[in-house]
Amino acid sequence: MNAQSVTGAVCIYLLFGIIFLFLYTSVALIGSGPFFVQGTDGTRALRLYFSYVTLATLGYGDYTPSGEVGHTLAILEALLGQLYLVTVLALLVSRLRARHEDDRR
Repeated sequence: MNAQSVTGAVCIYLLFGIIFLFLYTSVALIGSGPFFVQGTDGTRALRLYFSYVTLATLGYGDYTPSGEVGHTLAILEALLGQLYLVTVLALLVSRLRARHEDDRR
């Protein structure tokens, strides 16, 4: 267990946001109405912003998906983001810290 493992886990977390960007973009392009309640499908940058705000469960509320598919994806992303941080990343950091403390002794 080393810092590269933690860096890799962070990269995977960031990749989740990009994967959900792709999913939100697909729903926006396939859907008949605007993706967001605010009346727009949003730009790629806006959908990326929405994805990371949802993944981090910040919940600013400035953009909200309008359809059931968008709602479902946002819920899945928020749950995935929280569970990933709480389990995988926390486990890696705690193991890295324990190893660092063992090396100091």
